[in-house]
Amino acid sequence: MNIKAPKLINAIHNEDWRAPIVTYLKGYHEPETKEEEKRMQQRARGYRIINDDLYKASVTAPLLKCITFNEGKQLLKETHEGSCGSHNGSRALVGKAFRQGFYWPTAIKDVASLVQHYEGCQLSAAHSNR
Repeated sequence: MNIKAPKLINAIHNEDWRAPIVTYLKGYHEPETKEEEKRMQQRARGYRIINDDLYKASVTAPLLKCITFNEGKQLLKETHEGSCGSHNGSRALVGKAFRQGFYWPTAIKDVASLVQHYEGCQLSAAHSNR
């Protein structure tokens, strides 16, 4: 009789984009196929765990602390509306967030939505087009 060793199952039920990467880097994720293993290796290779926090690594930039989608949206909103805020374009606003040391994968999409729905930006854009 050939008995296989039990697999560790790590059910992830939250919406945190970081969870699969963290579980893979910590060795808690056991891919079922070689393709899945390769995909997770490629996805996780640009990340590091330091003191239980996930960071995005880069060859030319400092480590960026990975934050949730909601934290990222809140950071954009506070940066945009704060005392140092301005009605800059989307990429400039994301650049500020990244220079503050934070990262999340939907930053460009999130800032585009913020700027598109922010009344002050629409007024500023309409005024500059005159």
